[in-house]
Amino acid sequence: VSLIKDSGFIKLISDEIQFYKQTNNREDTTLIILTTKYNFPLTDAMKAYLRRRTISYASFKKKAANKNIITLEAKLKALEAVHSHTKDRVTLNKIVKVKYKLNVLYNRKWEFRWSVNGLRYLGIQITSDYTKMVRANMEPMFERIKMEFGRWSRVRLTIWGKISCVKMMTAPMIFYILSNIGLHILDKYFKDLDFLMRQFLWDSSPHHLSIKKLQASAKQGGFSLPNFQWYYWVMNVKQLRAWLPTAPVKPIWSHIEMEVNGGISPWRELFDTSHKTTHPIIAKILWFKLHRAGRRALSPVAD
Repeated sequence: VSLIKDSGFIKLISDEIQFYKQTNNREDTTLIILTTKYNFPLTDAMKAYLRRRTISYASFKKKAANKNIITLEAKLKALEAVHSHTKDRVTLNKIVKVKYKLNVLYNRKWEFRWSVNGLRYLGIQITSDYTKMVRANMEPMFERIKMEFGRWSRVRLTIWGKISCVKMMTAPMIFYILSNIGLHILDKYFKDLDFLMRQFLWDSSPHHLSIKKLQASAKQGGFSLPNFQWYYWVMNVKQLRAWLPTAPVKPIWSHIEMEVNGGISPWRELFDTSHKTTHPIIAKILWFKLHRAGRRALSPVAD
């Protein structure tokens, strides 16, 4: 908490100014810098004295807060030890109260603001409920895409020029969101993306070519329009490389996952039908989709 809002500090400074006024109310006082609300001039000496008192008071408050934190942490540890044996409600309520007091002191000490509803980190909206995270990021992205397409629609461009706009202006934003959310994104979002691109490419008029034909590679007679769903699949499935036993370099997170899984390889889970799981890759959601799309091409990279 700022000292300006500290009632104890305000009272201290007021008392010091009053004391200075009573003991130094002389006409020979010089070096007037400013006048306080007490209609009494402050000299350089008085400012130096108040500065010293301010530093002293701030140090006192800091030591008192640290002492309170140490005391509450010790009390919390003792209460948790008791609750681990008794499991009673009274002790639990005491633990909750102590934790609340500690959180208040932690916030004052480190000026940390607890975010209840979520926060935005590096352009990604992180929600308190992970089930709402995809929607919280995809819907604002759609609004930005609509604005982007609206601006470029006022420019007379050919179909190739508009596809280049999608690749250069829209695709990087979509790739960043898809690669950093880390959750399963439903097919409806990609259908909405395709719909927005069709509207942009054909000026909201009936389209002349299907979206599949536009997304086909140039070798297949298409226009190499990005297939964002395929990009999303590859962004997820590429992590399987780190799970391969023969992978030359394994990232740190793969070792952590192996320890958590008890040494079970995710590759084995892909072909094990004895149980179900909700993992977007291991649950075969993306695995089967890639198999179905394999007749066309597994790489979404446009030529």
